[in-house]
Amino acid sequence: MSHARSLCAAVTLLLAWAAWGCAEPSRPASSAGGPASAAAEAQVVQVYAASSLTEALRSVAQGFERSAPGVRVRLTFAGSQVLRLQIAQGAPAHVFASANRAHLAALAASGQVS
Repeated sequence: MSHARSLCAAVTLLLAWAAWGCAEPSRPASSAGGPASAAAEAQVVQVYAASSLTEALRSVAQGFERSAPGVRVRLTFAGSQVLRLQIAQGAPAHVFASANRAHLAALAASGQVS
């Protein structure tokens, strides 16, 4: 399997895991009597990824959203070092796809990713 295909498969699995982890119990209709909006019911998976992965992850995210109704993938792209700092400062990332293992290792060592 090529490196790009392996990466896409791994990110798809991470998205599924993150979506499962973000799941909230079903919400009843709003107290105003109307149904809750579809946007309010959608689960959002926050993906922070290296800029070099932009094209591949946009494609993976689109496919994942088609296969998982009710889940939206929100992609944030930047340099791995910038993303690492954002996550270290509390950015709400469910998935961190770094182009540099050292940044991932530093977040893992500090207990900020698992």
